[in-house]
Amino acid sequence: MQFSPIQIYLLVSYNYKEIKRRMLQMSQIENIRNLRLEGSTVAAIKKITNLDRKTIDKYLTKTDFNVTVEDMVFTPATSKLDPYKSIIDKLLEKECDYFHKQHFTATRMHEYLFVKLGHKELKHSYHLVRKYMLSYRNSRKREYDSPGSMKLVWHAGEAQGDFGQGDFYDPDGTLVRRHYLVLSFPNSNKAVFEILPGENGECVCQGLLDFFIFLGFVPRVIVFDNATGIAKRICNIVQQSELFTRFRLHYRFIARFANVRSGWEKGNVLHTSFTYITSFEILAS
Repeated sequence: MQFSPIQIYLLVSYNYKEIKRRMLQMSQIENIRNLRLEGSTVAAIKKITNLDRKTIDKYLTKTDFNVTVEDMVFTPATSKLDPYKSIIDKLLEKECDYFHKQHFTATRMHEYLFVKLGHKELKHSYHLVRKYMLSYRNSRKREYDSPGSMKLVWHAGEAQGDFGQGDFYDPDGTLVRRHYLVLSFPNSNKAVFEILPGENGECVCQGLLDFFIFLGFVPRVIVFDNATGIAKRICNIVQQSELFTRFRLHYRFIARFANVRSGWEKGNVLHTSFTYITSFEILAS
């Protein structure tokens, strides 16, 4: 049986723990062989090492101690419960529609299999049933209850908008702190800026209008920060202001809002805001 280097690597990586579990330590093997050389019988070696007679015979007659790929391939041990796992799975799947106090316990499941269905071989398998039910429910919990994630992909024509604050020099040389609106495009990693007098809805609409004129197009989707002054969030519902809704419908773009405490959803515009000093364009208003 031939294996490629990649297959050998995967087999070694996957089965390393199982190999260690199944094989004796080299010191144990050496001890068995030394006892035999000293004249001990197999029965005596069994009493000293507390190993099975077949294991002792195996390592007394073994001549090649190289680990082969065939040694690494193993078949998982079968369980007495394997023929009945499909029954348990169906019952646990169906119980999701019932009140939680009517769900199966391990005791009820064992009684159902042993008493009602008459599988006598499961008479002393309560702990096996309990362990399997726990494993099944934990896997279901990880699958349905835990928050999932998707790869963050930004397509061409999608933008992020957010406000920032920075220190600027007025024409007379005075250092003042002003608000600025950023519109960044994560797909191309480009952005435009404009200094505005505030962060309210009127400033957002005016800034976006100036961006549209400057760029010569309207982005298909704009993702705004949750704190932008064009909407307010009540629980999980975002209510847009009437002014911004009219503006959005007029220019026909889609507005989305980042979730609370989810900075990765607007990371591009935040990063761009921090680097505005080294590269930015201020649009004339």
